Amino acid sequence: MEALFVGGLVGATSLLAAWLARGAGRRRWKTALGRMLDVLGLGVLFFAANVAVGVAAVLAVRAATGTFVSAYLVDDVTLAALSLLQGLLFAGLLRPTGRRRPGRKPRGGAPPTPGAGPARGVDGRRSSV
Repeated sequence: MEALFVGGLVGATSLLAAWLARGAGRRRWKTALGRMLDVLGLGVLFFAANVAVGVAAVLAVRAATGTFVSAYLVDDVTLAALSLLQGLLFAGLLRPTGRRRPGRKPRGGAPPTPGAGPARGVDGRRSSV
């Protein structure tokens, strides 16, 4: 029953957000969905890595000290939430900002030279020269 309630709650707020952003074009929705899936995928990768490192740490402590340490330490819902935050941060680091770094040439060759085109007269029309 709890899962149904939480799913309904998230679905309702998502529909409300979609209604508020209804002016956004199809392309922006596709971009947003793609970014969401990128973040979700990175979060799942971080979750798997966190569980693997956690289990390895538990096994290392067991082997080194001889005392029992429960593997259930890595079975925590906050680990999933923090892994998603790690994925969000990492996706932000991977996303291009669109700004150039100082001292770097722009991609695609040199910028166009001013005045390098067909000769134009004062009125903006091509001259017959």
